[in-house]
Amino acid sequence: MNIFCMACPSALPVTAPLFFIAAERFLPNDVNPAGAIYGAACGALGAVALYAAWPTLIGPDAPRAAVRAMTAALTIVAFAQSITWMDVVAGEIVALLAAVGTINGLSESLLGATVLAWGISIGDLVSNVTVAKEGHPRMAVAACVGGPMFNVLVGLSLGMFSNVSKSGRPLRHFKLHNDVIVLVASLLIALVYLFLSVVVVNRGRITRATALGVLFFYAGTQAVYVLTSMDMIFKTPWLR
Repeated sequence: MNIFCMACPSALPVTAPLFFIAAERFLPNDVNPAGAIYGAACGALGAVALYAAWPTLIGPDAPRAAVRAMTAALTIVAFAQSITWMDVVAGEIVALLAAVGTINGLSESLLGATVLAWGISIGDLVSNVTVAKEGHPRMAVAACVGGPMFNVLVGLSLGMFSNVSKSGRPLRHFKLHNDVIVLVASLLIALVYLFLSVVVVNRGRITRATALGVLFFYAGTQAVYVLTSMDMIFKTPWLR
């Protein structure tokens, strides 16, 4: 077990940079064999050095400063690896959903608001329900509101900024279809409903009626959105 605990972090000098470069497509097509061998040798040397120094850095007799520094470094590397994995998985899921939509004739917005939205929200759902059951309603409510806010204000803006930076020109002829307008209007109505019901009427209390009302409202808005996205209702564009 101790050998395994030492070997896994020792492999990071080799595996972490290679995985990040390959996942983010920073690796050029014409890789120089001499450069690849040199990089692998340097990484292997670092792995051996880290493996040999592991008991001194993390062992029971290691200084606290060394333990804290190594723990912080490994935490940063693990965090970067996790973000890279999520980026890779998200890219593959988006490509898969786009292929499914093209094959079945479904719009990308429909898949994004249903399958993709449900998939990326499962983690938030489980964590928020767990936090609420543990008796921390303020944390659960803050997470529920802060998560979508972060996605809209940071995720959307960074995606648009990246697109504009790559293309070199601003986004033009960006048209909001009726299904997206339905989503935006539903979100605004839900926020107003929660504010009036929780803050104004119930004085900061979330009742069972309020929760059931939100659930039924979500089911209804999803039905309206799906019908709008499939051009079964609201066929005439609202914004020309």
